[in-house]
Amino acid sequence: MPLYKTRSSGSGTYDSEFDFAGVNPNILIPDTKGFQIADRTSLTLDIISCTWRPVYCDIEVGLWNKTNSHYYYGTVLDGGSSAKPCHYNNLPGGTYRICVCNRGNEALEVGTIKSKISCGFYKEMEAFKCKESIIVYAFSLL
Repeated sequence: MPLYKTRSSGSGTYDSEFDFAGVNPNILIPDTKGFQIADRTSLTLDIISCTWRPVYCDIEVGLWNKTNSHYYYGTVLDGGSSAKPCHYNNLPGGTYRICVCNRGNEALEVGTIKSKISCGFYKEMEAFKCKESIIVYAFSLL
């Protein structure tokens, strides 16, 4: 079974699923695959589902820009919470990966996250730019 599945719907979305294991406290683990965006793009990260063990360890889900090595904070999940969408405005262009950070006191044994990235659509012009960047870059994978 592959550890990574992805698809670009061509409509400005990027769906992903990846598994993680053995993540020590305060360690950031990016996905092995990513997507490219144009400069000043606004995105929304929706966490469809996320499971991990042990559940009493909080985790944080966000975006990591491989191009400039910057982490963009997302949302912290605890053992039974559901996540609100994370909105990112005017991100610098580059290759991004969804990432998980263990905010607990013990190593995470195993986990899986399913998520969806979509354009933010904060303004009509922003929506056009985001749709154009997805078409131009076609969410090329690493």
